[in-house]
Amino acid sequence: MNAVLALALKDLRLLARNRAALFFALVWPLIVAVLFGVVFGGGGGATGKPRVAVVDLDRSAGSAEFASGIGGIKELEVDALDEAPARDLVRQGKRVAAIVIPKGYGEASKRVFHGEAPKVDLLIDPSRKAEQAMVSGMLQQIAGERFGKQLTDPAQSKEWIATARADLAQEPEEQRASVGDFLTSLERMQAQQPAPAPEGSTSGAGGWRPLTVTTTAVTRANAGPPSGFAITFPQGLLWALVGCLMSFAASMVSERTSGTYLRLRASPMSALELLLGKGLACFLAMLTLATLLLGLAFAVFGVRTPTPGLLLAAVLMSAFAFTGIMMLIASVGKTVQAVSGAGWALMMPLMLLGGGMMPTFVMPAWMQSVGVVSPVRWAIRSVEGALWRGFSLDEMAPGLGVLAAVGTLALAAGVWRFRRAEAT
Repeated sequence: MNAVLALALKDLRLLARNRAALFFALVWPLIVAVLFGVVFGGGGGATGKPRVAVVDLDRSAGSAEFASGIGGIKELEVDALDEAPARDLVRQGKRVAAIVIPKGYGEASKRVFHGEAPKVDLLIDPSRKAEQAMVSGMLQQIAGERFGKQLTDPAQSKEWIATARADLAQEPEEQRASVGDFLTSLERMQAQQPAPAPEGSTSGAGGWRPLTVTTTAVTRANAGPPSGFAITFPQGLLWALVGCLMSFAASMVSERTSGTYLRLRASPMSALELLLGKGLACFLAMLTLATLLLGLAFAVFGVRTPTPGLLLAAVLMSAFAFTGIMMLIASVGKTVQAVSGAGWALMMPLMLLGGGMMPTFVMPAWMQSVGVVSPVRWAIRSVEGALWRGFSLDEMAPGLGVLAAVGTLALAAGVWRFRRAEAT
C-alpha cells in the first residue's frame, strides 16, 4: 500500500508541473463556469433594487394614490400586478414582496376617529425578515405623508373633516365635545393659512399608526437554481474531471511507450499495484480540482448547499466513475495520439448529451431522453441535487448508484485489458 501511495504522489507531482494539463483540468473549467454563469444570470440584476409587486384590489382614488406613492419610492423597483401572479412571483423568489391593497382601503383612509385604520397585506417569504421590516417602514412613511396631506391640503382637509364629523355621532358622548372642538380649530386654521403637505410626515402621538400592515407568509418554492452559477459550476466541475481524465489516460500511454512502465514493472510492484497507483492519483487529483472549483463557487460566487454531506457523496462518486473511465480509455490504444483521439471521441458526445455543454433544460426532449446513457448526466444531476435541487438521500441514490456502477465496470474493464495486453 505504501508503494501504491508513493506512485500516486509521483503522478500528482507530475500533473502539477504540467501547465497544459493544469489549464484544461482547472483553468478552462473555471472559465466555463464563470462565463456561462454570467450568461445565465449569475451576475444579478442591473439595478440591484429590491423588486416588489403592488396589487390594488380596492380600485379607489385613495388606493390609487397609495399605490402611486409606493411606485415613487426610489429604493424599490415596483410592478403593478394581479394578486395570483404577484403571489407566484414571491413564491418563486422573483419578487421580494407583494403589497396587496384590499377592498375598503379608500374608505378606511378617510377616517381617523372611527373604525379601524386602513390595512394592507404584505406577502413575503418568512425567511426575509430584513426586507419585511424595510418595506413595512416604507409603507408607514407613505401612509403618514398622506395623512399629513389630508390635514394640510384644503380640498382633502374639508372632505376629511366632514367625514370625521359624521363619524362623531357613533362615538361616546364624552368624546364628542373635545373632538368637535379640535375639528373646529382645524377648520379655522385651514381657512386662515393653508399649507403644503410636509415631507416625511409620520404618525401621530400616542402610538397611533396611519396604516396597519399585516404579513402573510409565502414559502418560497424550490423551483430552480438561486443563480446562474449554481447551474454552471457543476458543468465546470465535469469539465475538470474530463480534463483530468484525459491527462492521466495520456500519461499512462506515454509511460508505456517511453519505457517508464517497463522499469516500474521491474520493481517488486505487481501490474495491479501499478494500475491502482495510477488510478488513485487520478482520483485524488479529481477530488482536489473539485474542491478548488467548489471552494471558489462558495467563497466568491455565492453558491450554497443545504446538504454538504450529499454534495461530498456526489463528488466522490463522480470522481470514482471518471477514474474508471480514464482506465478504460487508457487501455484502448498504444500511442498517445490514439488514446487522445479515442478519448475525446467518446467524451465529447457524452458531455453534449449529459449537459456538460448546455443545461439539460434547454435541450430538446429527445436529447434529454437519450442523455440518460451518459455518466455526465448523472454526475451533474447528483451535484445539482445537493446544490439547489433539494434532493434527499433517496432521490440521490439512483444517480449515485449509476456512477458507482459505471466506475466499477469501467475500472474492471480497463484493468482487464491492460493485464491482457501485458500477457500477450
